[in-house]
Amino acid sequence: MSTIMNRFCNDTVNHTSLEILVSGYQHAGTEWNKARSLSPHYSKLYFILGGDAYITYNQKVHPLRPGYVYLIPTDLIYDNGCETSIDFMYFNIRLINSSGYDYLANYSEMLEMEYPCTKTQELIAKYSSNELIDALTVKERLIATVLRLMATAPGVELTARKYSQCVTGALRYIHENLSIQLSVDELCRAVYAARSTLNKKFAAEVGMPIGAYIDREIMLRCEQLLTDGELSIRQISDKFGFCDQFYFSRRFKSRFGITPQQYRQLRGL
Repeated sequence: MSTIMNRFCNDTVNHTSLEILVSGYQHAGTEWNKARSLSPHYSKLYFILGGDAYITYNQKVHPLRPGYVYLIPTDLIYDNGCETSIDFMYFNIRLINSSGYDYLANYSEMLEMEYPCTKTQELIAKYSSNELIDALTVKERLIATVLRLMATAPGVELTARKYSQCVTGALRYIHENLSIQLSVDELCRAVYAARSTLNKKFAAEVGMPIGAYIDREIMLRCEQLLTDGELSIRQISDKFGFCDQFYFSRRFKSRFGITPQQYRQLRGL
């Protein structure tokens, strides 16, 4: 008997996930226009059904054409707008491994490909369902779409970033204990690393200081919970260890430009 085993394949499948942070079907007018000064730290999939929308980055306007799907990658700073309207399905996503590394951070340009409006309508129907099989079908189609979009940029090498042992442990601990109260000293005790060593390695390997990374992850989760609508603003504030909801509101506004209350009002929640 001959057996072929691939541990890399098993590990990759078991430790890679497609996270949907925020999603929805939207028809909007010029209120959709927005100028950005910060990157969102997640990617966006836009399935365009109609309208005359566009995004602008690197001083160039890129139209969002009906019958196409677009992947706006992690960390791309851009402005979005439309002349009259946009009709589209959107997913704010991250394709991450167990250490929190986002594979879509490898891309510096928007990716696009044809995606018939009939297929987008089918996706909306599946998305609108409360059946498990339909939700899993949405996930399968999103993964397939992302992979096809990746194939349009063959020059980008898709590899998993290798972190040192202490940084891997720190990332895992952060994700399992996400709180504004989480300190570097607590992390050091958890991964048995000296403060100076962990600070230096984390910044070098992850690309930002520990505190900035924790803040980013918390705000991404807060945005997701605000969209879900199941928890009150106070409950979200308490969940992540803010001293009160007013401090949470100030921190949220400093990152997104609006308060949590305004964010929910804009989404009709």
